Amino acid sequence: MLERSPHYRTAHDILGYGFPLTPDKRNPPGAEDHRIYWNAFIWDENSIYCWGGGDLDLTERAGDLQGLADTIGTIYATPEQPWNEASFQKLRDQPEYAGEIVTFSQHQQNTAPPQD
Repeated sequence: MLERSPHYRTAHDILGYGFPLTPDKRNPPGAEDHRIYWNAFIWDENSIYCWGGGDLDLTERAGDLQGLADTIGTIYATPEQPWNEASFQKLRDQPEYAGEIVTFSQHQQNTAPPQD
């Protein structure tokens, strides 16, 4: 069974539950230039499954994905293949897959006092 991140519920609260964007896996009208991952996965900063199974328009949902990262820490979005349950930890650092991983990092809070 696929190990779930402790942030699994938070990810679903922010992103909702996965669903197909279109029945034929083609970019929806008006989203031809969007980056879409069919049957996407989201992995937490420990490379543990956090969300997945639905189609994800990374262009349209970038704000939600950044919000998730700001809430739980760095996340990684990947398409379904070759990222199954066991492969992300093994494959994420291999250069040939680097272009398929979209990383959203937690924004740093500015804790410095204001300048006078």
